[in-house]
Parts: sequence; structure tokens; C-alpha cells
Amino acid sequence: MSANDPKQTSFVLMDSDSVHCDAAALQKRVQERTGLVDFGVPPLEAPLSVLTRSLAEEANLHRLGRFLASVHIRDLLERRLRLVESWKYWDGLEAEPVQQPIFVTGMPRSGSSRPGRNFAKDL
Repeated sequence: MSANDPKQTSFVLMDSDSVHCDAAALQKRVQERTGLVDFGVPPLEAPLSVLTRSLAEEANLHRLGRFLASVHIRDLLERRLRLVESWKYWDGLEAEPVQQPIFVTGMPRSGSSRPGRNFAKDL
């Protein structure tokens, strides 16, 4: 199987040419990048394995598509690690009631992300 084969079972392209297909290797790689280990609850192993296997075997992605998908998954995993870590230091967060939640909605590319970021700064 060549590196350009869209059905290549190796999926997650993390460096310029190294490709990892299993979810455990991907999680370990992200943990090494961040220095964090706790992904929190619920566990990610089973759904992440299904996702990476599906992307490798069913999605028929070109090399660029595999790369972009892997970067997106890596970023999501890193974000989850960092969120779980930060939540450990927010004592009583679950007990704090949300009085008036604010939902920012909008059509894609309409500029709705900016108000959301501004509201988040005020927290």
C-alpha cells in the first residue's frame, strides 16, 4: 500500500510523513505534546477508535484531507486535555448555578464568533 493510497489504513498524519492509525497512539502523541494525561469522562478510546478507523477505511480521503482531519482531531484532543486540567482548579464549578445563560447564534461566516469571544472575556 503506497503513501498516496486514499484507502491507506494508516490515518493520522502528525508530522510531515509519520502516520499513525490507532487511537491509542494518537492520544499518547497528544499527551506528550501537552504534558497532560487526563482526558476526563467519558472515556475517548472507543469513539476515537471508531472515528479514526472510519476515516482511514471509509472516508476515501486524499493525503491532504487525511492531514487536515488529523490536525483537527489533534487540536480537539489537546483542547479537551487542557479543559479537563483547568476544570480541576475550579472548585465548586458544578455547584455554581447559571442564572441567565447567553446563547450566541448566527449563520456561518456572519461574524457571530466575535461577540461570543467578547462575552467569554468578561467571565
